[in-house]
Amino acid sequence: MAVIGVSEKGTVDVDLVARGDGGHASAPRRMGATSRLARAILRLERKPFPSHLPDATVDMLERAGAHARMPYAAVFGNARRLRPLLSRVLPRLGHETAALTRTTVAVTQLSGSPGANVIAATARAHVNMRVMVGETVDGAIERIRRTVDDDHVEVSLVSGDEPSPVSPTHDTAYALLESTVTDVFPGTVAVPYVMLAATDSRHFHRVWPRVYRFTPFRMSDAQRASIHGVDERIGVVDLVDGIAWYRRLIEQL
Repeated sequence: MAVIGVSEKGTVDVDLVARGDGGHASAPRRMGATSRLARAILRLERKPFPSHLPDATVDMLERAGAHARMPYAAVFGNARRLRPLLSRVLPRLGHETAALTRTTVAVTQLSGSPGANVIAATARAHVNMRVMVGETVDGAIERIRRTVDDDHVEVSLVSGDEPSPVSPTHDTAYALLESTVTDVFPGTVAVPYVMLAATDSRHFHRVWPRVYRFTPFRMSDAQRASIHGVDERIGVVDLVDGIAWYRRLIEQL
């Protein structure tokens, strides 16, 4: 299956800052800055954003269902009618399918006391969010504040980009991408999807309504898991085939 990104989630960076009395670690107070911050993080973990399936994800499942075996063919082929059920089931199947259904929240950086025997007067957590298509940056920030629910924990926006508009899939531009996939990778099914990561393509929507995200490289689960990690790589043959895809695309323009 070749997934063609017709949109991408919004990207939001938020700081959580808790403050309290510092001092020597030999005489700690209850609910200091680090405890408040830890409680806020756990609240975000325990109360994720509600799940739902945008139209682009429903389209992806329906197109995949046309080529799937039973019972997946019956379920995916009726994704639009089964949308409420699928929005509850997919988050339980793993972190990737969960990310297809909701705005995600990831705590990526933590900081606190400067010394091993010093109680932190300020504790900080950086939160990276990917906002689902159909939602907004302001709405996501407001939900974070409601979930944290602590006047002693400041929630501040660092940066934010709204989810990208959804590019059309029923015109010649998308059809060209599909045919190029079929030419270079026979037996591969092209489907639209909402890209989970962020790319510079979100800026192109300012001047053009048809923006697509596609990387024509075969990747195993292990290779995808290595992205931004240790031993990030693709195979040599896969690189060559990806070049052939770009060449074929340009030849048809």
